[in-house]
Amino acid sequence: MANLYKFLKRGSPLFLPSYGRANRIKEHYSKFLTDRYGQVKHYYSPDVEMAVVEADIRNLIEEEF
Repeated sequence: MANLYKFLKRGSPLFLPSYGRANRIKEHYSKFLTDRYGQVKHYYSPDVEMAVVEADIRNLIEEEF
């Protein structure tokens, strides 16, 4: 697995601190939303509507400025 995916999984809700590991990414079309510093803010499974993702992106942009 690429180091980028390891980093994204560790910062997302997929990570289980009690086990010290992250669950697998179940689908190829999963999405991660990060802030400008690279910290994962949201993880989206493929069945999430794009309107939800867009709203979260807009909120993140407003928070940072």
